[in-house]
Amino acid sequence: MIGGYGVQGDGSGSLSIFSNMLKEDLKPNEVIFTTVLSACSYSGMVEEGWRYFKSMIQDYNFVPSMKHYACMVDLLARSGKLDEALDFIKKMPVQPDVSLYGAFLHGCGLYSRFDLGEVVVREMLQLHRNEACYYVLVSNLYASDGKWGQVNEVRDLMLQRGLNKVPGYSLVETNAGVLFH
Repeated sequence: MIGGYGVQGDGSGSLSIFSNMLKEDLKPNEVIFTTVLSACSYSGMVEEGWRYFKSMIQDYNFVPSMKHYACMVDLLARSGKLDEALDFIKKMPVQPDVSLYGAFLHGCGLYSRFDLGEVVVREMLQLHRNEACYYVLVSNLYASDGKWGQVNEVRDLMLQRGLNKVPGYSLVETNAGVLFH
């Protein structure tokens, strides 16, 4: 329920259910906190997101997972607080992963802050030289800024390093059987 309200942008509804859960003495787990932080992100509820992130650590003694960090970066980035998000990333006690970087770069694209995106791009490619997913993020950032020459440079660099993006696929089960798409 918390997640359902959250993805519909009704953060208040999500937080109301969460509050009721706490009143009933139900203890939240790490998944619930991920869902609450995500609901705050979808609804632009920055102060509430910070409050629940800190509460998760201080009141419930959870060590944040990469998903929790990514939710916070997504919350800040979607809200246009990109400098704050970058500062948060730099202070994290763990190395960011592709989902976290993706959330940050998405915000950079939304708010045309390609200068900040390029700061992260340089770091990403130093730390993850042989992982295609990071090059795809970089390419997407340049494409959203209309920098097609740089998109081609990134793709050429991927080819030189023998990297390629594995295409996605779906399996759909119907009455006729399983379809591969």
